[in-house]
Amino acid sequence: MSTADLRPATLADAPAITALLNEIDRIEIGRPETDQHTVEADLKHQQTDLTQDSWLAFDGDMPVAYGLLWDESGGERIDIDHYVLPDHQRTGLRMLVAMEARALAKARANGAERAVVHLHLNTRPTTDTALLAERGWSVVRTHHVLRRALDPAADVPPEAPAGVRVRACATEADRVRVHEL
Repeated sequence: MSTADLRPATLADAPAITALLNEIDRIEIGRPETDQHTVEADLKHQQTDLTQDSWLAFDGDMPVAYGLLWDESGGERIDIDHYVLPDHQRTGLRMLVAMEARALAKARANGAERAVVHLHLNTRPTTDTALLAERGWSVVRTHHVLRRALDPAADVPPEAPAGVRVRACATEADRVRVHEL
């Protein structure tokens, strides 16, 4: 794949990106889990300039890799999403190199000396983790998502302990307090 096949994503690409991410979902977790609304929201992220902070690669008409970068920290932390189909690791690597360079530029523009790039991956990602390790990436933490079917008749909420009152989180002050907890 030539470098001309790697370009910034646009909002109009949301259907193609959604299809790519659902194909990657099928490979990684066995079922599609990405909706177009979520992709569109990501593409509209306030800290993202799509012309500089997004990448989309095609093999002919088929999207094969997608990347998005955003900076909410205003410091050294830069977050990225990086998705690539298994047979297109070289394209994914080329995209990753571009993302690393952009992350460093954003962090330096924030006054930081380095970029601390955060990439969330599934347990069995389509991204070749050996390529990440070769570039100095390491696992910082692992998260597990558990799924369990609920039966409304059998799985009733527990009773609150004596002296504890449960109420709706209705105001901004409530939301701030919950976040603090």
